[in-house]
Amino acid sequence: MKLIFGDSHVSALKAAVGPKASPYTLIANHGKNLIDMKLDVVGDTLRVFADNTSVSVPLDVTLTKGDRIVLSGPLHSSLVSRHRFWKSTAPWTMHEHFPKRQLASGNFIKTLAQDRTASMIQLLKAAISANISVAVLEPPRLSRRALTESGIDERVLVHVDETYRAEVRALVEATGTAVIDTPKDTHDGDFLLAPYQALSDTDVHHGNKDYGILALAKAAAFLDDETNGASDAKTTTDTSQTDKGRKSILQKLLKA
Repeated sequence: MKLIFGDSHVSALKAAVGPKASPYTLIANHGKNLIDMKLDVVGDTLRVFADNTSVSVPLDVTLTKGDRIVLSGPLHSSLVSRHRFWKSTAPWTMHEHFPKRQLASGNFIKTLAQDRTASMIQLLKAAISANISVAVLEPPRLSRRALTESGIDERVLVHVDETYRAEVRALVEATGTAVIDTPKDTHDGDFLLAPYQALSDTDVHHGNKDYGILALAKAAAFLDDETNGASDAKTTTDTSQTDKGRKSILQKLLKA
């Protein structure tokens, strides 16, 4: 099985596929289920399940030896930058007076990253042990709408976002798992570009169908690379960076 599953960012990839048949199984779930997944290993099967929210169907996926999977979830940084969360973890009145200061410390962000991704890191380790090839899909960069939504100074917001992603990337790569970078054409180095933003003005962190097309091409490059096993995953994500490779994958995915 070639599977892309995880949080709500998988929805953009599902939109890219549309109603046509796909060689990939795509399952979009809720971030809360990714934060506290349960694992059950029986023989050559690895069951991943969670039911932590009333706004989404339960997560229940069974993986087997030889499967190739792409997980979306660990690098999702908006938990740090969302307005209410920032208010609850930083002295808000201080931020109003000193807007250029990062009031969430580096150690706090590191601890948050470790806590929030713990079950996902365990999944990566279990998958590799079960000879299941796995990579992690980086979500889109935050959109500039996040500045208005959060009230956080731009330089602070970007710094916190980059710090969180770097902390999680280190945790993921320490397991021997590849990170599939967000498509470089979709952002300006800091923020998601307008043509790839979600349609809703209140959505500050999801990509749209056009974003999904590019992200799916990169995920497909990993899923289709049968020459690499679970322990070799770290070397498999660069193939989609070439123009020829990306064009070939996009043509296949967009074929009616």
